Amino acid sequence: MHSSGTPLDANTETLVHVLRTAHRLQFDKVLQITAQALEAQTDLPAIRKFGLALTCSPLLDSWLRPTFQVVVLDFSSLKDSDAEVMLDDSTRIRIYQAREEITRLRLDFIFRLRGDIMTEHPSGGASLTPAERYAIIARVIPHTARRAFFKTALEVRTASAPHRTGLGRDLVDLGQQYLERWAPPHDHEMSIVAGMWDSFQKPRGS
Repeated sequence: MHSSGTPLDANTETLVHVLRTAHRLQFDKVLQITAQALEAQTDLPAIRKFGLALTCSPLLDSWLRPTFQVVVLDFSSLKDSDAEVMLDDSTRIRIYQAREEITRLRLDFIFRLRGDIMTEHPSGGASLTPAERYAIIARVIPHTARRAFFKTALEVRTASAPHRTGLGRDLVDLGQQYLERWAPPHDHEMSIVAGMWDSFQKPRGS
C-alpha cells in the first residue's frame, strides 16, 4: 500500500519490477510494501515467487518455505527463466531430494492400498481392468502435481491405447477425485516438505 494506507494498484509485472528495483536500491520499506501487494496476486507462479524470495533475501525469507513446498509438489521443470534467478546447484538438489521423498511416500501409499485398487469395482460401466487401473495410478500419481492427476492419466491412457474405442467410459475410473484417493493427504505431504526445508536450513553438524 501507499504511505497513505491505500493498496497499490498495479499488475503483477509492474509490482515485480518495483520489487526488484527496490531491492537493488536498498529501499527496504518500498520492497516490503510491494511484497505485500504481490501476496494478493494470484497469477504469480510459485517458482517465480521462490526466485524473487531468493533474490531479495533476507527481507523476503518468509516466502521461502511456503513457495518451496509448492514448487516441490508441482513436479514441473526447474527453468531459470521461470524462476527469474539462476538456481544454484544446492537449491536444485534440495528440490529434487524433496520430490524424491514425496515420490517414495506416494509409491508406498499406493503399494499398501494395491489390494483395494485391484478389487474395487467402480460403477458406471468403466472398461479398465483392475490391472490397467493400477498401472495408470502407479505411473501417474508418484511424479505428478495433484491438479494434473486426471489430465496426465488421460494422456497416459490415450497413449497406451490410441485406437481403442470407449476411452470415455474408461475415465469413469480416472476422475480427479478418484485419483486423489490413491495419494497421501495433501496436508501430510506439505508437512513433510516443510520439514525437509527446515532441515536444509540447519548448519551442518547441528
